[in-house]
Amino acid sequence: MKKLITLGLILILVGCGSTKDFNGIAGKKALKGEWQVDQLEFFGAEGTYKAFMFDMADSYCFKNSTWMFIPNNYTGKFTLASNSSDCESTTARIRWSFFDTDTQRYIQFKYTDDKNKSLDPMNGGYRMKVKSLSQENMKLELEVAHQGKPFTVEMSMSKISDNVVL
Repeated sequence: MKKLITLGLILILVGCGSTKDFNGIAGKKALKGEWQVDQLEFFGAEGTYKAFMFDMADSYCFKNSTWMFIPNNYTGKFTLASNSSDCESTTARIRWSFFDTDTQRYIQFKYTDDKNKSLDPMNGGYRMKVKSLSQENMKLELEVAHQGKPFTVEMSMSKISDNVVL
């Protein structure tokens, strides 16, 4: 009985933790819905960058992509637009969560199948720093490397719908 009470308390604390604001960054209720990547910016050493993002595609293919976040079960998906002959239109299902440090909130995700089971046998995934999140806009940062040199890709997104149907 004592174990059940302890488990119940842990589940309540974990389940409620991500709904709250964190250092001025909104929680999962603001994230709910469908988002479009409006802009990609690169920060780091001067030069032209080619970033292969999320082991999926070139960063250019993520421009105009749509991302869906469903907060009640922490699932979602993203769909890449066919921006050019180099970009294939594709959809990937994800399981996501917030990861908070003392000073920073992150969105982390991993690829899943139709039953929300991880596709990676090592259960690996990806993490993006949440720079800002409101009901209408979001900025995420992803640390990447090109030819061994680190740089940052910033994705600016706007909410296009409160739709949450996979």
